Amino acid sequence: MSEIIYGKNGRRLVSRITCPKCRHPISRVIMSHQDEHGVVARKRKCQECGLVFFTGQEPEYLVKETGIKWSGGRPFIKSDSES
Repeated sequence: MSEIIYGKNGRRLVSRITCPKCRHPISRVIMSHQDEHGVVARKRKCQECGLVFFTGQEPEYLVKETGIKWSGGRPFIKSDSES
């Protein structure tokens, strides 16, 4: 389990994104861009080794409650064939 690290401004610095080179958990977002479909691309720099890498985040979307199935305590979206 990773330790939670906070910056001087009180913001949480550790995320689930780790550096692909050294696995350090802290990176800084240098630039961010959202396209017309809601996909966000971020340019990041590792605070340990200085590697610049990119991450992406897909937009969230609403799902009807009837489209959710629970299994093992976790939700997932049912396929059309599982009605």
